Amino acid sequence: MIEEISTKIRKYRIQQNITMEQLAEAADISVSFLSKFERQELTNISVEVLNRIATALGIEIADFFKHPSITSSHGLILVKYLETLTESKQEDISEALLKLIAAFE
Repeated sequence: MIEEISTKIRKYRIQQNITMEQLAEAADISVSFLSKFERQELTNISVEVLNRIATALGIEIADFFKHPSITSSHGLILVKYLETLTESKQEDISEALLKLIAAFE
């Protein structure tokens, strides 16, 4: 899932002719973080940071979770729930979900 998200960030960024520097500044993250995430060298990202990246790209955070073969709204429901939590809780749940996902890969 993380690999798909990082690929989508890069795809959206390139489609919009936005440099890494421009996206990083707009999302209030470091260029180094964005570069490492796009290259899949980082395997964790908070929902809050992902939301800032989505906003900077002019898309919804749910767009990162859309998959052509998934027709249920579970991903969107999960994202909307996470948005109601504090940043600390979001990070805790994000980390737990990523570990769970990794166990199934």
